[in-house]
Amino acid sequence: MKRIKIILPVVVLLLIGFLLIISLSPANSNAPRYVPVKTQPAGPFGSVHYDWAGAAPFVGGKVWIFTALSRTTGHEYLFDLEKRKVLGELFNAGAVFANQDQTKLLCEGYPSLDTSMRARL
Repeated sequence: MKRIKIILPVVVLLLIGFLLIISLSPANSNAPRYVPVKTQPAGPFGSVHYDWAGAAPFVGGKVWIFTALSRTTGHEYLFDLEKRKVLGELFNAGAVFANQDQTKLLCEGYPSLDTSMRARL
């Protein structure tokens, strides 16, 4: 009986601590984000692609290009066709579609590990 009185509060405290750690973890650490470039990216790039079969690949004179050196090193850039320079980079996602002035973007990606862990619990 004494063991249960000791073990039960310890288990409850560990459970509360675990839930606090999960809830206080940095939110959206793997969320998609767009960052304007300060300097133009330089290769080496093994390949450069764009979504040529998309609904509107060249919106407003701009195109989203994907560059890759290997399977694990890829970048998603917004390229201005008229100025011939990279405007920004999209992290943790891939661009699917953007509106005319590129202020809204539909992107695809993977859920963060934090979201997956919460869903499993």
